[in-house]
Amino acid sequence: MRFNNSLNHITPSASMSKGLSEIPVFANLAVGSPDIPPPSEIINLAKDFVQSPNFAYTPTKGSIKALKNLHQIVFKENPNINPQTEISLCSGAKYGIYLTLKTITNQQDHVMFFQPYWLSYPDICISLNINWTGFEYDFNSNSYNFEKLKQELLNQKTKVLLLNNPNNPIGQLFTKEQLQDLISFCEKQEIWLVLDEVYKNLVFDLKEPLHEWINSNTVIRVGSLSKSMSLPGMRLAYVQGNYEFIQKFNLFNQHISTCVNSFALFLLENLNKETYESFTHYCSQVYKERFHIAESILKSKGFEVLKSEASFYMMVKVTPIYDNVQDCISALESKGIIVTQGRNYGSQFEDYIRVCLTVVPKEKLVQTLNLF
Repeated sequence: MRFNNSLNHITPSASMSKGLSEIPVFANLAVGSPDIPPPSEIINLAKDFVQSPNFAYTPTKGSIKALKNLHQIVFKENPNINPQTEISLCSGAKYGIYLTLKTITNQQDHVMFFQPYWLSYPDICISLNINWTGFEYDFNSNSYNFEKLKQELLNQKTKVLLLNNPNNPIGQLFTKEQLQDLISFCEKQEIWLVLDEVYKNLVFDLKEPLHEWINSNTVIRVGSLSKSMSLPGMRLAYVQGNYEFIQKFNLFNQHISTCVNSFALFLLENLNKETYESFTHYCSQVYKERFHIAESILKSKGFEVLKSEASFYMMVKVTPIYDNVQDCISALESKGIIVTQGRNYGSQFEDYIRVCLTVVPKEKLVQTLNLF
């Protein structure tokens, strides 16, 4: 029997295969599944849902009530966005990115994203039979050469620039000026800019809401409540783009996924804006504290840690201590500690591991890091 040829080039998810394994370990730092319990309002809404459950199909893009509430709490009632025609719900941001690329590309088109990249980007591209390039990170400036990037986009006739902001795994933020420059360039060159903003509410020191100023027909925003509200299992995400894009996106969406699950929809219809804002701020401060604790411990041991401004990950260069990454991973696994290899996030990160600052309380996190 024959299978899809793309499977010959797709590898198991480095975080999922280890991070969701049921094999008992001392500390699983491989998968970004928040350990902070969701707010009590979510639990109360779950009880309300049970009292009057609805397991019927729902509108593919989400109910008007849910879309309007999402527009209020996530998009800050941005007047440039029509919640009923320019937003669609979907079953997780990973699915949202996959279906977005499926909607706006054809086979052999080219997609570019930044190193380090979220590890599923390449395999999503491979599954769609589209080409991809990971643009290089400048370790000296902890940034990117944007003039070189623009030239590469033109040279490779790039169809989509996929930008993860804040970045997973290094928690880096692009500035408003950098984003404005890239959006302007992409508009002129008719390049789609897909903005993966899953971690936008987990910025350590957020001075103003991210991305709310964006008003461009070439920008597509993909995000979720998974990380910010500690609800990864609910698979509740959104895609926002211009009217024509959302219409075409939902042609695929209605045939492949039908709709988000009715319980997730109920939560979004009734989620309180103040709860959302206070909880996400609380989480961002917890993860900020954990990052600085982990950074202090690992640096004291001689490891190198890349600076982070958001999320709950850190990239750790281990070769100052170990001869190579595999020796480090073997040593950690012998102690029951699971991490992922940095090379899964780009060829430049061969000497790194990604550490998730989740799934263990702070005290155990400290104990775990002292075993490195």
